[in-house]
Amino acid sequence: MSFSVHRPSLHVAYFLSGASALVYQVLWVRQLGLVFGTTTAGMACVLGAFMGGLALGSMLGARFGDRLASPLRAYGLAELGVAASALAVPSLQAAAQVLFRWAVPAEASPLVVLAVQLPLSGLVLLVPTTLMGTTLPLLSRLAVRSTDSRAQDVGTLYAVNTLGSVAGAVVAGFWALETLGLRGTLYLGVAGSLLVGVWGLLAAPAWPRAQPRTEGERPAVEAATRSLVLVAAAFSGALSLGSEVVWTRLAGLVALTTTYVYSTVLAVVIAGLGLGSLLATRAADRSPAPLRTFALLQASAGACALAVLPVLFGVVRLWPRVLSTDLAHQGWLAVGFGLLFAPSVLLVGGAFPFLIRAGTVPDGSLGSAVGRLYAWNTAGAIVGSLLAGFVLLPRLGAVASSQVIGALWLVLGFWLLRDCATPRRQVVGLAAAALVAGGLSASCSVDDLYRPRLPEGARVLEVSEGSTSTVMVAEQGSPPIRRIWIQSSWVAGSAGLHRLLGHLPMLHAAGVDRVAGIAFGTGQSFGATSLYQPRTLDCIDLDAEVVVLGGRWFGEVNRHLLDLPATRVFIQDGRSFLSRVREPYDVIVMEPLQPWSAGAVNLYTLESYRTARSALRDGGTLVQWLPLGDLSESMVRSVVATFVAAFPQTIVFLPSNLEPLLVGIAGDGPVPLSRIQERLRIPEVGKDLRESSVSDAEDLLSMVIGGPSDARAFGAGAPLLTDDRPVMEFASPKTRGNQTFRNVKALLDACRQPLEAYEGAETLSQELRDCRASRGLIDALVNAKRSKGATAAQDFLAAARSAPGLSRALEYARTATATQAQTLLARGQVDEACSLFEVHLAADPGAGNLWLNLGLAQARGGRVDAARRTLARALEDPASRPAAQDALRLLE
Repeated sequence: MSFSVHRPSLHVAYFLSGASALVYQVLWVRQLGLVFGTTTAGMACVLGAFMGGLALGSMLGARFGDRLASPLRAYGLAELGVAASALAVPSLQAAAQVLFRWAVPAEASPLVVLAVQLPLSGLVLLVPTTLMGTTLPLLSRLAVRSTDSRAQDVGTLYAVNTLGSVAGAVVAGFWALETLGLRGTLYLGVAGSLLVGVWGLLAAPAWPRAQPRTEGERPAVEAATRSLVLVAAAFSGALSLGSEVVWTRLAGLVALTTTYVYSTVLAVVIAGLGLGSLLATRAADRSPAPLRTFALLQASAGACALAVLPVLFGVVRLWPRVLSTDLAHQGWLAVGFGLLFAPSVLLVGGAFPFLIRAGTVPDGSLGSAVGRLYAWNTAGAIVGSLLAGFVLLPRLGAVASSQVIGALWLVLGFWLLRDCATPRRQVVGLAAAALVAGGLSASCSVDDLYRPRLPEGARVLEVSEGSTSTVMVAEQGSPPIRRIWIQSSWVAGSAGLHRLLGHLPMLHAAGVDRVAGIAFGTGQSFGATSLYQPRTLDCIDLDAEVVVLGGRWFGEVNRHLLDLPATRVFIQDGRSFLSRVREPYDVIVMEPLQPWSAGAVNLYTLESYRTARSALRDGGTLVQWLPLGDLSESMVRSVVATFVAAFPQTIVFLPSNLEPLLVGIAGDGPVPLSRIQERLRIPEVGKDLRESSVSDAEDLLSMVIGGPSDARAFGAGAPLLTDDRPVMEFASPKTRGNQTFRNVKALLDACRQPLEAYEGAETLSQELRDCRASRGLIDALVNAKRSKGATAAQDFLAAARSAPGLSRALEYARTATATQAQTLLARGQVDEACSLFEVHLAADPGAGNLWLNLGLAQARGGRVDAARRTLARALEDPASRPAAQDALRLLE
């Protein structure tokens, strides 16, 4: 029976094999990230172990594959071995986790962490990845029909497998992980491997027998040519995967860093490689000088990589709206970004069949030659990804790294051309195109990707690029507000209520000696904890650049945290760090990125919360920010239910920014109200909280919208977020519109016993204990945001009347009145501003600052006598007295 009869089934099988391989890769990167952390180094270890196994398998296939009479039977057994060993990976992962936690304490140096991560990753993935690596050498000799079609047949085989990888990446990234979970996704990959393995065993007896190679057979290619081809394969692999690392970083600067964006870029890049190989297979067999063509394609890929940068930046300059942060547009943005680099990827993929043609002949050594080529290419890919992530990006940044990789592709191409008889016209034309592309790309700067996102008048203070991400600090507005950006979105600013995130757990915890903070941002949350004089304050973040810029530009608002003797900084994955803590903490502060950010869900799962609980002393506290705007109501219920499952004593706070803070208490005992009142009397603590409109315990507890029973009722019946089902990461990017108001209403509806967790709460007002004070104030906050402040003062005054002892409501009302009046004065509407002040002061005569502002407004309107009388009232308030005295002197 001829090969042509079997060829379609072979291609279908190898397509499924490629799909399963990418399903495994996506799955194992995620699973081992939960063990070792999602740092760049940790991910590099996992990918290095995966690709190292492929390289080892290719070498084994090269050595033994040509000696087999039935490579298809061996291929079937290899695929069955992949399925069996893949099923064993979860157990090996669990064992590796135990060993890792035992061998590496949380405070270990990065070198120690790496020294343990790499061999453990390799041991977990060694068997399945090695078996995967044997498949191309085993099938190569079977796929070749004749002497003159080896490049087409092997190239097509490679292309089919690569396109199968695209399918696997899409299925895993867009459907399986969300719908089936990690365990179900594993079974999906195993099903594919089993199907292909069984097919291989059943088809082997009917397949045309391959002639095994004998030991005395002559090598397929001359030694010098073989060495050159292997080196070319290694360099090509290094530049291919290095470019993927760099371009993924660039993608994160253009589009939001959702899991879908990364999956899309990965799929586009792999698809380009497969299509390029498929398109070039026929031409490769007709090429009289395949190595020369390979060199020309590599050099052309470099020229295209250089040319795409000015195109990308030109689009951004001409149409800055392309950088929209609307979640609905991110998928198309990622596809468009990937297509920009498609020419380079297609050329690199198209070069592979020419490399096969140059380095092989279809005799008994074909499988061996293909195996060696693939092994060298894969080994080069490992080196390229490491150099890109740990050398190029931290030292040069994303734009310059892309330029360097393009230049290195050119160097590889022209270096190979030096010994090839290449028409001068081709060389000169390619060199000229490269020079033009390089010259145009030289004007590109990463700043150009940030400036269009900033409002008019804002300025970039500093950009820092590291192995994990690109970090930028900008300043805008008057008075100026600074914000820190990670990749394409800002994550924290000098304004806002970040400090409250640090105060709440410190006020509630039984002790305050040891504190850990995860996700540094501007450092304000961690800085607030320093006011309680902890003995140890550990700051943990994935990204060193965030900590450096946070310390440099936000020192005034984070109390120069990094200069304190108690502060220690650890550039690690926060969850992995907590899992290896030897001495428990009193307080843990967690402020993860937005829930749509890839990997952020790892800090929202049940396993993560239980890890944090085990790192706390009895009576310790954990606080976490819960962003309402980016989550559906059902997902908010799941987050709360998951948190409560680990921390039954959960208290839900809702500050004025309408972003809840979940405070979990390790233990069942109530929180003494006297403890909170005592710590509020610490001078530095009281002063700092007054800036957040919190002057006493009643102000603080007016933010409570749910006690433990309320939190349980709110999350009742909602599915828990687990490592196996990290659905939030996939659902959040699909959320359309701001969900804040809807979620706030749902939380308020569940509020029945907000203060049940406090010992001594019976001494507080009934309005606080039955949630009336909180409801009135939050309704006012919601109305203020909906009306954009038009009725804010009246709403807050109404809230203050419903809870007379709540100074926080009065403070908001005074601020809202002053803001509205300033807007009117800026428009020249002096009488209207005065009227607004008078209405407020009739209900709140103790607002000395508003008496001052009213007097100044009256003087501006020419009502001098009235201004003097009003300023006399302002003298009664010590805070406004100096300014009132100065104003009265000017009116004399």
